[in-house]
Amino acid sequence: EQSARDGIAAAGGAISALQQQHQASCQPEPAQDKCVLINKAVDGHNLALDALNLYCSGSDYLNGAPCQPNEEVKPRLREALKNLERILKEAEGL
Repeated sequence: EQSARDGIAAAGGAISALQQQHQASCQPEPAQDKCVLINKAVDGHNLALDALNLYCSGSDYLNGAPCQPNEEVKPRLREALKNLERILKEAEGL
């Protein structure tokens, strides 16, 4: 859970930097490949965060309670993290 949370946080920082770096060119022309990829990264980040929240869902996790792992959700979390990592590797060239 902690490594997933750290990875998602780091990805969020990288995505935020990409958004800021390309905001001026993506706002008027959002269909550019780089803009589509950045939006895909945002979606992947949100999916990974949702998967982590489902994995840890328990009594009040979203309000700071400890993670109560749901092993049934673990494969979804792993897949979401792999997907996010793949998208960020694609975005490295931006």
